[in-house]
Amino acid sequence: MTTTYRAEFYTAADYAVRSLEADTPEEALQLARQFYEDELGDLDFRSYDDNTGLDQIEIWDNQRGRLATWESDDYRLRQTSRELLTALQAQTEAAKAVIANWGKGDLAAVVRTLDALISTASAAIAKAETGGPHAS
Repeated sequence: MTTTYRAEFYTAADYAVRSLEADTPEEALQLARQFYEDELGDLDFRSYDDNTGLDQIEIWDNQRGRLATWESDDYRLRQTSRELLTALQAQTEAAKAVIANWGKGDLAAVVRTLDALISTASAAIAKAETGGPHAS
């Protein structure tokens, strides 16, 4: 039996609503994702009623392009979340290898791997904290 579901689409700044006919909520979710990919222009995005926080300010001029940038802490975390997750996953795997090899006394290789991962993790953390090298 087909049911009418309300699909709500959210971005950081606005939202849209669409009714979809589907047999299950899972099917409605799949249809909503496909609709977003194929028919984005048909969604009527609206601003939230409340005043969302500021994410970013950029200062430009016509000759030199972008001259200065400010990013909120929340925005930087959203922008770097994939890098932070990747670094955390790699560090976790290296820590597991240390634990697995602890009893065998064979730690040199896994410690070298762990050491190599520190710079990647440190760079991701710095980017999340300060915006990294692209911040002005």
